[in-house]
Amino acid sequence: MIKRLSFFFDRRDEEELSTALTEAFPALKFIDGESWPEAQPPITKGIHRCESTVVYLWPSDAVSELPVVPLPLPRQLEGKRFQGPSSGPVIQFARCKEKDGQLELGQLCAYIDDAKTLLADCHKKVLAFVKKRYSCAVDCLSMRTGELLNENVRGYLVGLSIQTEAKNRPQLVLAFGRDEHIVPKP
Repeated sequence: MIKRLSFFFDRRDEEELSTALTEAFPALKFIDGESWPEAQPPITKGIHRCESTVVYLWPSDAVSELPVVPLPLPRQLEGKRFQGPSSGPVIQFARCKEKDGQLELGQLCAYIDDAKTLLADCHKKVLAFVKKRYSCAVDCLSMRTGELLNENVRGYLVGLSIQTEAKNRPQLVLAFGRDEHIVPKP
């Protein structure tokens, strides 16, 4: 079973989220991408410190070592020689993309194979924590006309800085080039 959460987090929110996750789950580690130069994953101090567009959250208390495979020579690009997991023991955090004052929807995904395992319990707790902390009702408006398309939509997570700083927030979009944009409810 795959559990997904859709979110809007800018870099400030990624830092705040990383701090909150580290405090709530001290064994949770942040991995910068799924391909690495060494067999050991590149651990960072938070999502905001990663260079990759996809970050992996690793509950190291539930899984002490990650499965790693050497990449075949033709796939060893930019010095990346090893491939780590993109699901299973890790939670995938596909970061929001920023472009021209817009922030595109990101997604957090966890694959839960057996709901009765320690790993599944860790994944569920992390997802529940994030969902509780950042759930926010939003309105969906037309970018061309400003017309309200859907009011009080639930199911999106919005970073705290975006929720509270209306003046400095980027325009939230489900995908670049689409007509609608998202506005958090106060």
